[in-house]
Amino acid sequence: MSVSPLQSWRLRVFVAIWIAGLLAGFGWVMAFEATPGEMLPAPRRWSAETPFALDREKPTIILYLHPRCVCSQASLELAKTFPTQAVCHVVFYQPTNAAEEWTDSPLVRAARNLVGATVHVDTDGVLARRLGIANSGHALLFTPEGALRFSGGITAGRGVSEPGNSWRALGERLKDPGKTEVQSPVFGCPIYTSPSPSETCPSCPP
Repeated sequence: MSVSPLQSWRLRVFVAIWIAGLLAGFGWVMAFEATPGEMLPAPRRWSAETPFALDREKPTIILYLHPRCVCSQASLELAKTFPTQAVCHVVFYQPTNAAEEWTDSPLVRAARNLVGATVHVDTDGVLARRLGIANSGHALLFTPEGALRFSGGITAGRGVSEPGNSWRALGERLKDPGKTEVQSPVFGCPIYTSPSPSETCPSCPP
């Protein structure tokens, strides 16, 4: 069956629009993965109001996660090397009056299987606000003396589990706590500005 010039033109226009849409969508996803979240000032010293103790022999790491942010699986994968070098506390946000299954996500279950790490629940984000944490995947490193040495994300992008500059900066301060404090961008879903990460992240479930 022959195709008229008009039909051929319409087909070319349709294909061009379809390809443009694909490229725009891909570009949006790439930009989203590379866009860090909000950074708030973290306390320069360990707070006595922290609900768990600072280790006086090893560095202490606090890794804060949203239980429904699947992007943060990458942070948890990198955290598997924490226990041999530091004391690790993994803290999960939980809204007030949330159902029990809120913190029964695959991410929480994976954290409970992390050797040497202790898992905590932060109701209503009280600790997150105290520590200046706004996004899932934010890590803090404190020396045995309570000085902050690292604040920020440990991944190179949203959902990227390959080590990047921030991971190397954290590792350097684990080996040498005398290094100066450093901050790095956090690539994770908002902790308490949205009831569900799915409202801002297409990869996360509602």
